[in-house]
Amino acid sequence: MAPAGAAPQPPSGPPPNSEIQRFTEEIGGHRASMWRNRFGQDYHTGADWESLQIWIVGEATDRAAADLQIAVFRTVRFHSR
Repeated sequence: MAPAGAAPQPPSGPPPNSEIQRFTEEIGGHRASMWRNRFGQDYHTGADWESLQIWIVGEATDRAAADLQIAVFRTVRFHSR
């Protein structure tokens, strides 16, 4: 509870009915931080190769589509010039 006139504070955790999944994998010879997060009925996916400053993100409406996006992220390969 906050005193009258105080600014409201954001929730301290994820919203109810959500699921946060983060994991790290080697993809294309580089470490990638990956995620599959569900907020309500929406899924947010992504892969971030911090050492390369490259990332991919996606949105899906069901778990199967989110899993397919993760599978596609795992196919990324990098080539030297």
